[in-house]
Amino acid sequence: MDSATIQHEISSSKSLDTTSNLLQVAAQEADDDAENTARAFLEGTISTEQFLKDLLEKKTLAHLRKIKSDRLISLLRDQQYAQAAPAVPARAGTAPYPDLPMPSRHSYY
Repeated sequence: MDSATIQHEISSSKSLDTTSNLLQVAAQEADDDAENTARAFLEGTISTEQFLKDLLEKKTLAHLRKIKSDRLISLLRDQQYAQAAPAVPARAGTAPYPDLPMPSRHSYY
């Protein structure tokens, strides 16, 4: 891999991490907005019809953003695990253990 490829992968990863963080914030803001609508209804400042309409729209938006955020986090996690654990080819005809000296049958003590 050349340095340009590595740099591109790092910048792509960072931009996806940033996107993920922004999506999490947007989901939280949408949920907070829905809570403010519920609070306004309880205070009597909006009608029942307006409350139901607004709450449905805002909660739907919050849930969709949360689902997308969770999916992106899952994809990023899978991508990181795939990059972190490269397959190590086994040597033909040998056991998958490190080359260690065999202990002798006789102890020195």
